[in-house]
Amino acid sequence: MTTNPIEVAQAVVDNLQNHDLWFPRVGAGAVEAWAQRFAESGLPVEDLLAGVNHARTHHTQVSQARADNRSEPAEPFRPTPDLIVTHAHKARRAVLAQLPAERIAEMDMANHLLQEMGLTPQRAHRLSRDIALSLALGRTAVHDLTDTEMAEFKALVTATKQASLTFRDRRRELAQKLRVGDLYNAEKAAS
Repeated sequence: MTTNPIEVAQAVVDNLQNHDLWFPRVGAGAVEAWAQRFAESGLPVEDLLAGVNHARTHHTQVSQARADNRSEPAEPFRPTPDLIVTHAHKARRAVLAQLPAERIAEMDMANHLLQEMGLTPQRAHRLSRDIALSLALGRTAVHDLTDTEMAEFKALVTATKQASLTFRDRRRELAQKLRVGDLYNAEKAAS
């Protein structure tokens, strides 16, 4: 999808206008203002659209509950760019919370490897989280690593996974030897 802030904002506005009939037709100035806020967030358009859907679902539930309690009509959905960004982050956290344990372990491993490469902890954490989310959602991973950094990262991931497999295989081998040794000692003690 697009990374141009104006196109991102227009995609969000189009989503709102298509799903929420009350949402006004806005001019270029409003789209530019929304684009500025979305660009500051650093979120991709897919996350912002997920934020719109998350905000809409949340608003519908809360508004309907209030309306039922007060015996009045439900309030229309009137999101602001800040609300969309907030709900985009909530939608991302919801996806992360649903990741299987092995994917979380890979995300943690990537975080540590990126820090070993010299990235700041904050940047490494963000990148590992963004890559995990991209994989979980079937998207192409978006990152700001150079080609050299990405090659180094892939080499480190491969080496770490191989070392983990070798360690597991070595542990199995040692466990088997201990079992055989225990059986031998048990037979020796019995005789």
